[in-house]
Amino acid sequence: MKHEYGMYTWFGYVRSFEEKMRLMHDAGFTTICTWWDETFAGIDGTRREQVELAKRYGLFIEHAHIPYYGTDALWLDDEKAAEDFIAKAMAGIELAEVCEVPTLVIHPYEEHGAQRGSEALFLSRMRRIANHCRAHNVRLAIENLDDTARLIRLADQIIDDNPAAGVCFDSGHANVSNPGDFSMLTHYKDRVFALHLHDNDALDDQHLMPFAQGCTVDWNGFMRALETTGFQGSLMLESCYPFDFAAFDTEDHGEAPEPEMPVEEYLAQSFVACQRIAAC
Repeated sequence: MKHEYGMYTWFGYVRSFEEKMRLMHDAGFTTICTWWDETFAGIDGTRREQVELAKRYGLFIEHAHIPYYGTDALWLDDEKAAEDFIAKAMAGIELAEVCEVPTLVIHPYEEHGAQRGSEALFLSRMRRIANHCRAHNVRLAIENLDDTARLIRLADQIIDDNPAAGVCFDSGHANVSNPGDFSMLTHYKDRVFALHLHDNDALDDQHLMPFAQGCTVDWNGFMRALETTGFQGSLMLESCYPFDFAAFDTEDHGEAPEPEMPVEEYLAQSFVACQRIAAC
């Protein structure tokens, strides 16, 4: 099974979007994933501008990530918050169709919505988002977080009658929640729409480069499971140079310090990591 190699546009280095496109292209990557709203427009430009810059450098936006801020509202009895999130998601879906971004990834919740909320509300609202995707020729990939078994049970009810709905398998999340668990892949053989590949020590969601020191993802097991599916997309890294996620993932997004490793070297090592995964 031959795959393209891709990378998420945030990999720990603050650069203009155009510079990132040039660097990723020069490193050998052919596909990317990007953040699908205007939160970082100040440095990345608008989504339309990102699409044009990616094309300019021969990179294909294989999928984009619907922001997870506010996703808990899908579970909770707060109609206004839920409708606000759904409206933003639907607008993003419509723009993805215009920009020819084929797949959008969505988190089923942000932090604690699933723990204190309603499965019935979640299913009803997520079906609306998935149906909007179907109407606009965009695929929706629901990403695993910390409870794969529950997500499979719920996702089955969304995916069953909607060919536009599928899953995104995140290797790092799976390794923290249940190391060696690749059931998302084996269960959804024909509905794996996206991959987010990164590594960790099975204790924290560190988003480290695959095979980094102290990391424990079973990449041989991952590839064995992936080969049972019909997935034809990229081995898409969602890893970045180590930094303080807690400080960065705040309302003002903090500041990411410049890494010690030259960006060209980091991307070269990331490309080799993709090759190593493919060879497992």
